[in-house]
Amino acid sequence: MDIKTQSDQKILEQKILNHNLAINHLELAIKYHFDASRYFENGDIDKAIECNAKAQDSTNKAVEYSSKIGHKHLSK
Repeated sequence: MDIKTQSDQKILEQKILNHNLAINHLELAIKYHFDASRYFENGDIDKAIECNAKAQDSTNKAVEYSSKIGHKHLSK
């Protein structure tokens, strides 16, 4: 494998990793939003606020990983 191919492979692996990390954080955000909704419906506002904050944090992390995906390009 030449250097260009190795570099492209590393870029692809990093993109895949960033996609997977973004997906994981989005899944967590959805879970926390559902939890917040359930707590709110049950009248536990403090827990709902806590879950909402966790959902926002997970969403921010997903955006962070997503923003890293498009910055590195494969060699031509």
